[in-house]
Amino acid sequence: DLVLNLHGIPGMIGAIGGAVSAAAEDGDTLYGSDIASVFPARANGGRSASKQGAMQAACMFTTLGISIAGGLLVGLLLRLAGDSLDFKGNDGIFEDSKYWEIENEEDEEAHPMTAKEGAQ
Repeated sequence: DLVLNLHGIPGMIGAIGGAVSAAAEDGDTLYGSDIASVFPARANGGRSASKQGAMQAACMFTTLGISIAGGLLVGLLLRLAGDSLDFKGNDGIFEDSKYWEIENEEDEEAHPMTAKEGAQ
């Protein structure tokens, strides 16, 4: 869920924006005097703006397909290796106290931080 919100959605928004901006550029004025510096395939009339936008969109779908296939593969491998990796159930998978020293709530209440300690 975090990966989707942090990388997936912004990446899709950027890819859609890139495809739209590539398709919207008809002349050499939107990206300055040399469109070939941004889209080399557009140099010397090699590819039209709409075709460049379509290529950008195709690359987005290709990347999306690779990421979905990779996620499915990793999920399958983790499911198959779950017994040996001790992933059965959700007991303690996200429990930080296994790896970190966690202060108990009782300890925090018994020794509250004073304003002077917090300022140091």
